[in-house]
Amino acid sequence: MAHRTEGPQGQREPGASRSGPRFELERIELPPKLEIRGHAHPAAHLVLVLRGGFEERLPGGRRQALGAGHIRLSPAAESHDLRFAPIASDLLVVDIPEDPGIPLRSTTLKCDAYVNWITRAMGSGDGLPPDRELRVEGILLELLARISGNAREPRLAGTPAWLIAMRGKLESQLGLARGIAPLAREAGIHPVYAARAFRRAFGCSPSEFQRRERLARAVWALRSPSDRDRSLASIALEHGFSDQSHFTREVSRRFGLPPGVLRRRCGREARAGSRGGPQVSGIQDASAGPT
Repeated sequence: MAHRTEGPQGQREPGASRSGPRFELERIELPPKLEIRGHAHPAAHLVLVLRGGFEERLPGGRRQALGAGHIRLSPAAESHDLRFAPIASDLLVVDIPEDPGIPLRSTTLKCDAYVNWITRAMGSGDGLPPDRELRVEGILLELLARISGNAREPRLAGTPAWLIAMRGKLESQLGLARGIAPLAREAGIHPVYAARAFRRAFGCSPSEFQRRERLARAVWALRSPSDRDRSLASIALEHGFSDQSHFTREVSRRFGLPPGVLRRRCGREARAGSRGGPQVSGIQDASAGPT
């Protein structure tokens, strides 16, 4: 069930619900200058301010203002009053799993990067396909790890065997929408810590690693003479894409060309004896953050 925002009388605000594999998310738009008193949530949750903002008044008289790019972690049942900005506000509310593995203290931070990454990963459609669910899950796990700080994290002496094994499973299961959470549980590691350790060790999130590996293998197939007569749809499915449209979006985003055009260009270069063409190895190094 998706998370719903409720006022003191239990009224529900409209929003477009989206569920990830571990988190419940809801995008909420609120009118200008709305005031809500005695507001509380039964579960701990994150609020990401995408546009607009609000002033929060906590018991004891403490106040703080949150604008676009702010992220707020609120413990369960924490009561506060809210006064929203003079412009319409756009929020993303994320219910936190029952065992997040971090202290759930009231925390506010300004972090445009995480807000932008999650907004991009969610996209603008009505639902989240499995690959996007995994990206959102990974970003949220990393965000919780950042909020928790380093106090509870052991230092890594080299790359531990469980992390190498986790990367191997992600690499061998490119078509499975598993994400890091079940793999972390199999290894006896908390998903929040596993997400942060993976990025430290390999320079990208687990979902980004899978996306790059899937794309690299598929593009090599486009370049291979032995796969020249295969359909784009069969290449897409073999390498873990949900369908040909998914494959086309990913290739176009990386190379600026759809797969069919890229394949023809590679064929022309091969016939001309060129050693150029798309640098597939470059996919492994292209990272601007969790996506």
